[in-house]
Amino acid sequence: WAKPSETKRKAFHILGASIDYARIRPDVDEIIRLMEGAFGWTPGLVLPCNANIEALQTCAEGGVSLVLRKEAIPAAEFLQESFHIPYLIGQPYGIEGTARWLASVGQVCGQTPDPSFIYGEKEVLYPLSKPRLTKACIVSEHTMAAALSAFLLEELDISTVNAFAFEKK
Repeated sequence: WAKPSETKRKAFHILGASIDYARIRPDVDEIIRLMEGAFGWTPGLVLPCNANIEALQTCAEGGVSLVLRKEAIPAAEFLQESFHIPYLIGQPYGIEGTARWLASVGQVCGQTPDPSFIYGEKEVLYPLSKPRLTKACIVSEHTMAAALSAFLLEELDISTVNAFAFEKK
């Protein structure tokens, strides 16, 4: 299948994109848009929801794996051990949370996100981010619950956030 490559193309993998999340396709589309805009990278393997034979055969050429859920950590570890592809666990939520996430991706893959892209995102999104809630409850898998809780508490200044994380078996 995949063979180690001498050169890494500017491609990223999204691991843990399972269709058991109702909004996974728009989330994947947004991560692709962010990675293309901030780094100029293209998607490689999107596992499992968009995986195909070509993506599996070229997965060794990726530059970074983005892990959306802990179930995907073994796949990320395999790619790191086999092909030296670093990985980052987490999801982008909110304006500042997304900027921090992009900075973390940049640290992992050794490239600085395009500052003009981040500035443009903030210019468009800040006027739209006025909070309308005072309380929120999140019931989700741990990685998503943590990212959403931080977004609600830090960016929307919601006073009470109850997060219930569950583990899929």
